[in-house]
Amino acid sequence: MTHMRNNTDLLLELLQMYPDYFGEISWPLPQDYPVPSMLNEIMFEVDCFRRLQLPNGACRFGMETEGDPRDAEVSWKQTMDVYVYAPDPWSSFIYASIAARLAQVLERYDTKLASIYKDSAIKAMEW
Repeated sequence: MTHMRNNTDLLLELLQMYPDYFGEISWPLPQDYPVPSMLNEIMFEVDCFRRLQLPNGACRFGMETEGDPRDAEVSWKQTMDVYVYAPDPWSSFIYASIAARLAQVLERYDTKLASIYKDSAIKAMEW
């Protein structure tokens, strides 16, 4: 979550402050959602933590593999075991704040996605 807190949160802040400018930047990355490239990059990170969220709303700090990446493997198709951290109040709070801000930014582009993140943020905060 430290990575999300430092990098993803800052990208989200830039997009929130200057949506017209940063919404027009095109990055050569896969477009998982019909939103600007920068927002797709933000959502790639936040989605990872949303998928780690427990049904009761608790959020995990992150995950780690058993070692360095194997040759010719990319992060989303690696073959090593992956371990996740236990949920905790601080990680849930950080996730809730970022997911809530993401939901606010997404309102401009996709209200259905915005609703998913809003609900997730509320669950994390209630936990």
